[in-house]
Amino acid sequence: MTRSPRASDEPPMPPRRQAQPRVQISTRIPEELSERVRGFVREHDTSVQAVVELALDEFLRRRDA
Repeated sequence: MTRSPRASDEPPMPPRRQAQPRVQISTRIPEELSERVRGFVREHDTSVQAVVELALDEFLRRRDA
């Protein structure tokens, strides 16, 4: 899959992380948000797992959690 060019202000996806023990969480999100995530995943040759993990990590770091 070819990655689409990203906007100049869009940060690159970080490299894949080392395998770590995982736990499963379950949540529901709006359908529109799910569609946006799936589109991003396709365009950036990544996974929903990687996007959710990065988003949660960035959200919590910004809040010193």
